Amino acid sequence: MSVFLQRTIVKLRKDLLSLGGVVEETMHLTYRAMLQRDERLAARIEEADTRVDRLEVGLEEDCLRALATHQPVATD
Repeated sequence: MSVFLQRTIVKLRKDLLSLGGVVEETMHLTYRAMLQRDERLAARIEEADTRVDRLEVGLEEDCLRALATHQPVATD
């Protein structure tokens, strides 16, 4: 496996973990907002959801770019 592909995979993994952290935090906020019926917190959740969507689209584009650029095979 090329060094460049390895670096790309490491970056994708880091980005995926970051996205997971944002989703986890948003889920905790959602639970709290529901229990407290907090409208301000619900507005923050909407903003976080928009961020999650942007991160997800960016990650998907990076994955597709990696596949197109490196064309990894089963041995990679």
